[in-house]
Amino acid sequence: MSRHGTAEDSTPEPEICQLDATGLTQHLQDALALVLETRPEDPIFVLATYFSDLVEGTPATSQAFRSLQKANVRSASFQDDLNQAYALLATAKGWDTPSSSQYAKLLRLLCSGFDQDKAADLRKIADASTSVCIDHATFCRGVTACLLFADVLRQTDELFSAYDKAGSEPCGMAWLATVQLTPLQPARLCETGHHRRHFCFGSGRPAKKTPGYTMCSSGSHFSVDTTLNPLVAALRPSKTMALTDLARSMRESGVDVIGLAAGEPDFDTPPEIVEAGIEALRGGFTRYTPNTGTASLRQAICKKLREENQLDYRPNEIVVSNGAKQAVWQGVLATVQPGDEVVIPAPFWVSYPEMARLANAQPVVIDTTPEEGFLLTPAKLQVALTPKSRLLILCTPSNPTGAVYSEAQLRALADVVRSHPRLLVLSDEIYEHIIYPPATHHSFASLPGMFERTLTVNGFSKAFAMTGWRLGYLAAPQHYAAAAAAIQSQSTSGASSIAQQAGLAALGLGLKGGEPVKRMVHAFQERREYVVKRLREIKGIKLAEPQGAFYVLPEMTAFFGDGVTVDGFGPIPDADMLCRYLVEKAHVALVPGDAFGAPDCMRISYAASLQTLEEALNRVVKALQHCRKH
Repeated sequence: MSRHGTAEDSTPEPEICQLDATGLTQHLQDALALVLETRPEDPIFVLATYFSDLVEGTPATSQAFRSLQKANVRSASFQDDLNQAYALLATAKGWDTPSSSQYAKLLRLLCSGFDQDKAADLRKIADASTSVCIDHATFCRGVTACLLFADVLRQTDELFSAYDKAGSEPCGMAWLATVQLTPLQPARLCETGHHRRHFCFGSGRPAKKTPGYTMCSSGSHFSVDTTLNPLVAALRPSKTMALTDLARSMRESGVDVIGLAAGEPDFDTPPEIVEAGIEALRGGFTRYTPNTGTASLRQAICKKLREENQLDYRPNEIVVSNGAKQAVWQGVLATVQPGDEVVIPAPFWVSYPEMARLANAQPVVIDTTPEEGFLLTPAKLQVALTPKSRLLILCTPSNPTGAVYSEAQLRALADVVRSHPRLLVLSDEIYEHIIYPPATHHSFASLPGMFERTLTVNGFSKAFAMTGWRLGYLAAPQHYAAAAAAIQSQSTSGASSIAQQAGLAALGLGLKGGEPVKRMVHAFQERREYVVKRLREIKGIKLAEPQGAFYVLPEMTAFFGDGVTVDGFGPIPDADMLCRYLVEKAHVALVPGDAFGAPDCMRISYAASLQTLEEALNRVVKALQHCRKH
């Protein structure tokens, strides 16, 4: 989060900050400085107690709120600012209180600058309410807790880190309590103290950016620039993970929530694979492996690709990675340059556009429809391509739609690719074995003229129920594979030695995963047929029947929008709020389609037992009866 303040002349004056992550962060800078100056309580003690309670699962936001109020003994505007924020968020919707959706979005904004796991832990407490309307006390406690978590803890870490780098030895908690911390401003602010600030919604004079802080301790002066890389700061956390975390949090608090948001099989890893991992541990196979993977695993992958996909790769064209996600990321980073365009059909897997942005490229999204089977057409691809187009990402079978491209459809796309010499294709085939007849899988690189222009990504997570083992791979012409290997060598290095031995065993189960995979796919097919049947019985749903993977993406526009209001909950303007309604009232966690570039839809994972799916759909059907447009 960036730092803001104003100093336009030599006369102190009130400062105005926008009511967003920047303005709130600036106010917390003042709050922290006041903690350190007035010390009504030891700031480290306050934080230690708060985070100890957080780890133990005890809601401690009330204590954090009181502590921050004490810290602001010279800043009476803090409570006024919170009141104003609460009131304006409420009136923005025309309600008496802010909606849970507004509150959740504000919490996500405040938590966007730090580790996702910590953010999720925080929101479990700050966003504990299951009500559609957020009362004033919950709002104040939640916002305050986020501010403490996002700023004060990080600033404390930075203070100690900066002090160490300055060549002094920190003196523990007592040292921090002696440090005077102020925003990096002209000297007059250090002399005159902290001026009152007010939050505004889209109005007032925007504050100027300041890069960090000035710290004064024992005569030493230095500054810390806390600015984030803008490419990283712009990243959006995965909504699938957020909904999964919310469902888990509600279950931990005693609510019977059915989670259909996760993207992983509900089966155990086949025992033959588990035994191979155990044997690797017992046999001492626990040291570093070559960066690109063990020779035996890469040779086995080449054999698999040759026999199942008609692709002739050499071992030096295989890069084994920590999951297929890493393989996708390294493929993107190895091939695109700043300003290039990455072409992505929508609906898409949530990480594709974010990876493009992180590589300083521009994602170009091409919409597809249920009527098209959520499949990219050659005509749409041709229109989207420009001289800047560098990479086309295809996922077949698709997450989140379950769509599968036929060989003829892939050949038609290849004809378009062939007419653009600079364009490469990243083919994500992680779901290749989870496919339902009569659909069949075809690798894009196997098409005429496409081998040299395709980076193929695959892995073990989905077909072999090995999501936690974190094992995937990239297969590509040697110059692209070498580039991906170089990236990996400077980031994670090789994948887990134990996981690689387990992966070797997985490939030894037989063609297309053998009997264990066949049994799992049969179960998924039964579930797909049941879910599709139930959804088609609901009037208003549009549905493209999935041909692979374990997701279905129904269009839900009949159940949200203008005129849709549920008694006891409130308006349902979009799919995001519809999913919020379903998790709060029906206790079923689904993922809104905007996470996948399909704002009219929601994703249902049928990676759950038939009994669980039946109960979940019973709840959804009952809840949707209250969501009709009037």
